[in-house]
Amino acid sequence: MSYVISGVPQGSVLGPILFLVFINDVISICCGDTIVKLFADDLKLYSIFNRTDHSIDLQHSIDELFKWSNLWQLQINLNKCQVLKIRTKCNSVVSSHYSLNDFVLSNVKLVNDLGVYVDSNLSFKHHIATVITKARQRAGVFFR
Repeated sequence: MSYVISGVPQGSVLGPILFLVFINDVISICCGDTIVKLFADDLKLYSIFNRTDHSIDLQHSIDELFKWSNLWQLQINLNKCQVLKIRTKCNSVVSSHYSLNDFVLSNVKLVNDLGVYVDSNLSFKHHIATVITKARQRAGVFFR
């Protein structure tokens, strides 16, 4: 017999329900206008602001997320944490850097979010090109 210090048992019938109960209070970390979106074990923090607004609330929410993860002994994979700034030409001057426990999060122009590629201009050209390439490859295998 071994004691479980933290976490949720993997592969059990109750595992998904226990996981939801375990992370249920993560939405309480939001500060100001920051919004949290959850899908399985993916968490997205975002905020909407213009040139005159500041992103202090978003950084504060990131700090609160780090405190929450330490409290519940959940490790955050820093290599998967990125910043995608979706902007129009009129608000392209906004530049701020975000950090998670003194680790500066990288700014990216393209992300793969649940299998869909999205860029900072909300263009899906890369995603469409990827889908077409995969379809051509599969069709080529089928016709051989």
